[in-house]
Amino acid sequence: MDNTAKRSDRSTWAIGGSLLIGIGAGFFFLKENPLAFVACILIGIGLGLVITSIISSQNRHDKQTNGKCSSNAFKAGH
Repeated sequence: MDNTAKRSDRSTWAIGGSLLIGIGAGFFFLKENPLAFVACILIGIGLGLVITSIISSQNRHDKQTNGKCSSNAFKAGH
């Protein structure tokens, strides 16, 4: 992957962003239950990994078709 492709691929940002959201949400539960804080962090990481895989698969599909896929062929699963 060249530098321009790396710059345009922002799918890895989803992991860090959702981790920060998980940490922020976890701070609300920190006094009541410290394990909920850890759970929020793990949920954030897991959510980020799921979002990253979805974005990466869409990017791969777009690169393979190069925009030449008609809407009917896309609906048929081709």
